Amino acid sequence: MTEGQTVTDVAILDWIKKFNAAKGWDTLSVPKPEMLGIKHPGGKLKSSPKSLFAANRDDLGNREDIQKQLDTVKSEVSELKRKLGENLTAAEIETLQEQLLIKLDEQQEQEAELALFDRFDRLTKQVIAAEESIPQDLLAVETSIMDLRDKVEKTPADLSKLDPAELSRLRDFHDMVSGNVERARQEVIPLVQSTEDGTETKLFAAINSKEYKLLFGMLEEAILLLQLGKLAEAKDRIQTVSDKLSEYRTARTGAQPISQQEQLDPALDEILMHCGGLVGTLKHSGFEKCAALREEEVKKLTGRIRTERNAKTPYLAEMFKGEATELLNVLRQDVEAMHKVQSLLGEAMQDSQAMLANGHVHRPKRIQDKIQKYDRGPKSADNVVAALEIRDYARERLKESLAEDLDRAAVKPADLKKTHDGLAARYLKLATELKKLPAEVKSEIDLMILASGQLLDSNSVDALKQADRYLRSIDIFIKNIEGYPTVYADFQKRIDKIETEIKKIGVDYGAYEIGMRAEMDDDCKQLKTSYMTLNQKQVLDRIVALETDVANFRRLCSELRGKKRVAFKMADALNETLDKIGKTLKSSFSNGFITFDGYYGSLRGEVATARADVEKRTESLIEKGTETLITLKTKIDKTRTDLEKMRTDKAKLDPATSLALNAFLIDARGAQAEHDADESKKKDFQAARSEVKAEITEAKKKFAKIKSDPSDLDALETERLNLIKEIEASGAYVDGLKRMTALFPRVRKLAATADDAAEILDGTLEEAAKSCVSKVEILRAHVRGFFDGVIRRAAETTNGNQFDDKSTGYDEAKIKAFLASIVSALPQKAIDDLPSAAALVVKPGLGLAERRDARKAALAHTRALMAVLDGFSPLNHLRVNPFESTAANHLNAARAALPRLEMRLLTAIKE
Repeated sequence: MTEGQTVTDVAILDWIKKFNAAKGWDTLSVPKPEMLGIKHPGGKLKSSPKSLFAANRDDLGNREDIQKQLDTVKSEVSELKRKLGENLTAAEIETLQEQLLIKLDEQQEQEAELALFDRFDRLTKQVIAAEESIPQDLLAVETSIMDLRDKVEKTPADLSKLDPAELSRLRDFHDMVSGNVERARQEVIPLVQSTEDGTETKLFAAINSKEYKLLFGMLEEAILLLQLGKLAEAKDRIQTVSDKLSEYRTARTGAQPISQQEQLDPALDEILMHCGGLVGTLKHSGFEKCAALREEEVKKLTGRIRTERNAKTPYLAEMFKGEATELLNVLRQDVEAMHKVQSLLGEAMQDSQAMLANGHVHRPKRIQDKIQKYDRGPKSADNVVAALEIRDYARERLKESLAEDLDRAAVKPADLKKTHDGLAARYLKLATELKKLPAEVKSEIDLMILASGQLLDSNSVDALKQADRYLRSIDIFIKNIEGYPTVYADFQKRIDKIETEIKKIGVDYGAYEIGMRAEMDDDCKQLKTSYMTLNQKQVLDRIVALETDVANFRRLCSELRGKKRVAFKMADALNETLDKIGKTLKSSFSNGFITFDGYYGSLRGEVATARADVEKRTESLIEKGTETLITLKTKIDKTRTDLEKMRTDKAKLDPATSLALNAFLIDARGAQAEHDADESKKKDFQAARSEVKAEITEAKKKFAKIKSDPSDLDALETERLNLIKEIEASGAYVDGLKRMTALFPRVRKLAATADDAAEILDGTLEEAAKSCVSKVEILRAHVRGFFDGVIRRAAETTNGNQFDDKSTGYDEAKIKAFLASIVSALPQKAIDDLPSAAALVVKPGLGLAERRDARKAALAHTRALMAVLDGFSPLNHLRVNPFESTAANHLNAARAALPRLEMRLLTAIKE
């Protein structure tokens, strides 16, 4: 603001810009208690007292029981009164009167309890009524804001043509209401809840985060309406915010709404209201002394106006408007000064934080002490001057600390600047040589020169150090070029050759020592991106080392290939020996229980494991696998020899050998039994794999029809093929059949998803909407019956149902209330109106404007349902319920269908 300029001179566009930059309404939330300076053992700040009111109501018992007791007492009172009208003795009258007094006391207690029940019931309903439409309201506000933003971009109004006085009043009204929302946001309401040990106080936000978002969203709507030149609509929107704020606070907490402005004179009331709002802004921002001074002036002026009004003095507006306007302007200047102070102190704090980050302690502490001791006095000008002094003090301390840091780091910006300029000049002189360089080399150096120049403009010591490192690298590069113009081209040729050789090894020995080859490839790439900033000897040493490593690696791969072939031949020979053992078992060791057709025992698995180690083709595993095969050869050869001895003459076997052979036979018989079982399932496995293949193929056709990504089906097909390969190699058809069968429901689930999508995409728009609504209704029906159909059944035991046993603590009413909250959260209006609105979008003969309105309504209904399905926490709880139910499936089906309908609605009108 320039000298002599007042707040009223500030352009309304600047104010709009400040509001938009400051608020960001859709990211704000209710603050935590500790942010408000609240210390309370009750725990964190709660967002809604709904459950507390409901709990207090539930603690009173059943309303019907209370009503029955009251009716009984009333009946007894009537009977006693009737008896007192009869001819009675004095003693009988006295006795009846005592009984009547007792019953009247009981009646009062019952009526009081019933009234308390009704009060908590009313409070619960008020909170539900206030909160139930918030998701839809938020969605509507978001949609409205997006629409208004588009209009502002296309056809903004010329605000200079609007009445400046009206603009000023609107601005003040907006500031006042937004201030009221801020104050309500930080207001904390203590409420008492009954507990087994007495009572407990819990803290609640006066308005919760969603309400806060909604109110500030509506304030943004007002800003956008103003930018369209719609002053009256903007004012109405702000008034709606004020009304809703009062509604939320009253309904949710029982607290009184923010008090209304006293009505004195139509021409003065709005000015005084703005004055009060600005005083509140000063108070809320910590400028209590200035606020108190102005508040007293406002009270005095209001009192004088009230006196004249009571005296019925005519022309109140003419008498006081000038003075009231002047006071309003003074308050605006106070608020502008307040913002200036906050900005100056913020800059000082940033400087303090910068020094702390660089390890300084004392200077930042002195700055922070000054900020903490800053006295926000009654005069705005003095406040600005004092804040300016703190900001200037912080800047001086920052300069001092930077000078110390530079001195300590031995970094001299002037010298670095000189070095940079000199290197840049030398670099330009090498234009001819640079043309011969690889493009990536020149690009890297260009980037370093540019970056070092930018870093030298910084006050950060770390930035200057990085600039110094860049300049050293640039110097090495230029010296290398000056001494040997083709050095980098020669280096690149050798590096490219190394890279090519690594790739050739990958082709020739792709499966050998993959990790070692990857490391060499990484080393080569790293050298390729850094060699231009290293000195020539370093680059040459690394190139020679890499060339040596690559040559040695090729020799190693060649040796490993030879060793692998030898090991595989050994494994094949051992399997042939095991085949011969199998023939011996078949001919000589079959009995009535087990008939051998070969050998399938553990030695087969040990050979396969060793072969698998060799197959991995690393030096260590080839060595390990080969050693295992050598050990197995000795074991298998001995087993075959001993088995022949057992077959021909058992007497020649020593006890140890006999014991070992018996263990071998037990293992062989068990393996044969497993093999027989597997073979019996071989045809079933082959049939199942074909059926899975057929279902995947059919599902892919469905995915292609709706143009959906089939990658999940591709993954299942890969899993199927890998399973076939594994089972055919192992012969474990029992396990294979079980695993192959498990693929069926996964494929069918994906196919069902495609069917659901096709149902939305293939039919008319109305049919698609009806399908979505049907899925939501199915979900609601399932939730309605969830307790009786799922939860209560799960509680059945041999001793009866746990819900019937009060000692379990299971609360049927609360669970049903929880489920009912899910049903009621899904907006009935959206369910009822969505199909008809969707039908109008494509109705023949309907005008474009009407179809757009219908689409807007249909989208609002669709998004309202999506918002509940996505953001309503009880639904998320239901999604992961521990019971065996289809709740999650119904929820997922509804949630998947709605976005598809949304897309059809968005593309339904060709504009």
